[in-house]
Amino acid sequence: MKRQDDVVILYVDDDLGNRVVFEQSFAHRFQIRTAASGAEALEILAKEPIGVVVADQRMPGMPGNELLEHVKRRRPDVIRAVITAYADLDPILRAVNDGLVARYVIKPWSPADIENMLAWAIDAFRVGQEHAEAQLRLLELERLATLGSIQAAILHDISQPLSYMATNVDHLMHLAQSAPSLLSLVKAHGAGLSQMDRENIEELGSDLGSLAADMNRGVVLMRELVQNVQRMLKASRGTSQALTDPLPTLRFALAVCQRLIMHAQADLVVDHPETLPPIGVGSAELGQVLINLLANAAQALQRRGSPGGRLDFVVRETPTTVAFVIRDNGPGMSAEVLRKVGTPFFTTRKDGTGLGISQCRRLIEGAGGTLTLQSLEGVGTVVSFDLPRGGRGV
Repeated sequence: MKRQDDVVILYVDDDLGNRVVFEQSFAHRFQIRTAASGAEALEILAKEPIGVVVADQRMPGMPGNELLEHVKRRRPDVIRAVITAYADLDPILRAVNDGLVARYVIKPWSPADIENMLAWAIDAFRVGQEHAEAQLRLLELERLATLGSIQAAILHDISQPLSYMATNVDHLMHLAQSAPSLLSLVKAHGAGLSQMDRENIEELGSDLGSLAADMNRGVVLMRELVQNVQRMLKASRGTSQALTDPLPTLRFALAVCQRLIMHAQADLVVDHPETLPPIGVGSAELGQVLINLLANAAQALQRRGSPGGRLDFVVRETPTTVAFVIRDNGPGMSAEVLRKVGTPFFTTRKDGTGLGISQCRRLIEGAGGTLTLQSLEGVGTVVSFDLPRGGRGV
């Protein structure tokens, strides 16, 4: 796998062992600098061309989210990420919501998770160097996706104890059916009980049924709330429950990438009908895919090295899908490179400004669509994908 040396990653952790493990795990691919504290990290940031900062949350003196707040003020172009324990999700959630953190990783982390995050962060930083607005839009989409993943994780963890509660409440309601009999036995044979025990048992016998019924109603309500939020999160991630009018997102993606295409000195030809049916994917996911693919095509055209560059963006409606085609007459790819495209963390560009075919494929296939690539070296590249339509009305 190609080493990426042009963007420096700064890893901040007060634990020497963690710093050694991090550097040994990823120095084969990335240029890694380490710091033992927030103060040291800020000194390095002031002197060196850092592109990505990854901080541990639990550090004495200056926790990770506080450090990243300083980084945001001093170097807003730097991509910020945090490694945190599950117990620290609350401050991280606030950090994500405030735009301090683009990505977070829960301990214990796996090398694949970190490598994926670092590759994405480098790509996002490179895009910002050429088009700050595109980076901001990308990070906003990422922020929404991250918040959704945090919420989904919390809801998942709530569901398990809620299931235990429901089971116990059902059992309690069953036991409550015998409460009148218990009360009768105490009245007839409870002479040896203390006054307090008799009063408690009498109260239990008279109130247990209504208490169990109230608890059951509460559990049912909580389950419905959790299920409703889970359905909304699934819709925002692009499941078949999401219905998105693709045209506003299409226009937004073109506006974000317009300067990149102009910088490539290429002609842009857009061809789509005036109306399109809604499709089964979230607008955030569709926007992320389109921005990624259009930016990739623009970068390919920059490497063309001769006039006459052209980018065609065609959208068509089929009986079951909406089909998108992005075609460029850039340098294209060899058959060997084409076979590797879509493999996680693989990039075809020396300057690395692409945002990841693997991410696009994940989002498209997660929504029930398909993505295909065709390319000929010296001729150009065609990326096409389709997404299931969800009806005629929006």
